[in-house]
Amino acid sequence: MIRNICNELRKNLYIPVYLISSVLVTVVCSLSIGFESSNGIKYTVAEIVLFADKELIISNGELDRYSIWYNGLSGYGTILFPLLIGIGFMYVISAERKNGTNRFMLIRSNSLKYCVSKTVAAVLSSGIILLTGYVLYGIIVYLKFPAPVDFEELYGKGEIQAVLIRLLRTFGYGGYISVIPISVSMFFNDRYILMCLPLIVKYVIDQSALKLLITSTTMSSIVNTFSMERIIMDPEGFSFVNMAFYIGLLVLITIAMKIIVKGRDGYGLD
Repeated sequence: MIRNICNELRKNLYIPVYLISSVLVTVVCSLSIGFESSNGIKYTVAEIVLFADKELIISNGELDRYSIWYNGLSGYGTILFPLLIGIGFMYVISAERKNGTNRFMLIRSNSLKYCVSKTVAAVLSSGIILLTGYVLYGIIVYLKFPAPVDFEELYGKGEIQAVLIRLLRTFGYGGYISVIPISVSMFFNDRYILMCLPLIVKYVIDQSALKLLITSTTMSSIVNTFSMERIIMDPEGFSFVNMAFYIGLLVLITIAMKIIVKGRDGYGLD
């Protein structure tokens, strides 16, 4: 099983795809809002990095590097994350389905090991890609923005501890988001659908959650509990219910994948 997961992970993290995906994650993070002026004009982090004078940045107490880094995983750009973190394994699954490689793999390994390996490797590669892109973004922020005046007083914990927790949450967030591209790649293998559908699904989920948050107090509590973004936005730490929910979803996806594999000797609709 471990060997199967490692093999799948190597395919998912094919170096060119891994590097391009990670850099694109960094770009998306850089397009998050870094500052809003008193007259309502919003500036992205990329604009501040490229055009703002460093002395002006240092003189503005709101522009400390940790808050800018923290806000990198927010905004409309996050709609792109399911595609960016999943493009590697979605392509692999599609290619294996079309050239018949999956049948050869199923001969050497039973369907349960095959499906579990696919799911676990997809989750790990998604977390690694998102984490790598976010770390690259953090390096840019570290070089451009000043440190908080008193980090522990502002954030309630030491800087090293806060950064490590943030990195762990980011990896987990990548694992949560992988639910979308894994589900899509399980049923489709057309490259155009694989490029578009994860974005559409994420957009529909985000907009539906937003409407529920606005219209119902009860539904607002439920949405907050099961939100993908809770793992990175909730200052209180990990939510057991939230984590159990997404682990359960991955288990159900794996079971569904096994049923499809067993019934079709492969999976993905032509």
